[in-house]
Amino acid sequence: GLKRLTDDYEADDGRRIDNSHTDTDTYSLGSAYAGDWGYVGGAASHFGREYGIPGEAAHIRMTQDRYDLAGEVYDVAPGITRLEFSGAYTDYLHTEGEAEPEAFFDNRETEARVAAEHAPIAGFTGVFGLQGFDRDFRAYGEEASFVPATETRSLAAFLVEERPLGEAWTIQAGGRVEYQEQDTRAPYDDTDHTPISLSLGLRRDIGTYYVLTASLGRYQRAPATEELYSFGPHEATLTYE
Repeated sequence: GLKRLTDDYEADDGRRIDNSHTDTDTYSLGSAYAGDWGYVGGAASHFGREYGIPGEAAHIRMTQDRYDLAGEVYDVAPGITRLEFSGAYTDYLHTEGEAEPEAFFDNRETEARVAAEHAPIAGFTGVFGLQGFDRDFRAYGEEASFVPATETRSLAAFLVEERPLGEAWTIQAGGRVEYQEQDTRAPYDDTDHTPISLSLGLRRDIGTYYVLTASLGRYQRAPATEELYSFGPHEATLTYE
């Protein structure tokens, strides 16, 4: 846990920089159980911060609560040597304003990932799995017209493989395909994207302590809500996005 308070900063000439104080508190608690079969654990954390914007009377107040679960199990099925899983739920809120908040950003996100390591198949070893998330974003007050309310859903499948070529060489390859859709309100349009990422690599062992690698990749990602739909002045950063 942590509690941190700072007063307004003082300039070299002794003047105080108004509205530069901060108030931060954060704490977390976690535990795990482990055995020969693997492990499973969970954690909960909280982060809160309030700070002013120098030169203005505005304040930013932000809080984030997060809950995590993760685990790993060995030899769960024939051909699967290891299975790992993780999930998290995050509830984030921040407000902007003077004495009373004038703008609200509310973001709630659930994410999950599962990956399996398979036994050698024709000399190949690797990991395959699924990853996804659901994000519910809302803005209220002045920011309602800056970023519209949007729900984002994503599901991706990935595969990473490698195979020795002789005693010193190893070939590596990977791929990831994702489908993401975003549902928003009028007059904005709903969107969907299918980013694809591919990679190919070659590794050579040099003696006991060194390796030489070369790789080629093509990577894509889907745009975030703010990148697609932000349109207007953002008072906190004094920018037009």
